[in-house]
Amino acid sequence: MSRQQEVLVLSLPRTLVISIHATICLALKLIMMFEYNCSPTFALQENLW
Repeated sequence: MSRQQEVLVLSLPRTLVISIHATICLALKLIMMFEYNCSPTFALQENLW
């Protein structure tokens, strides 16, 4: 696998996780008025990688 392909494959799940994280975060804010750190950086720091 070329380097570019690896980067592409690795970035897809990350983007998906960030989207899901943002969606859950928005839902929490709307439903519970819960203070939650929504930044994508925070999602990445919860290191799944």
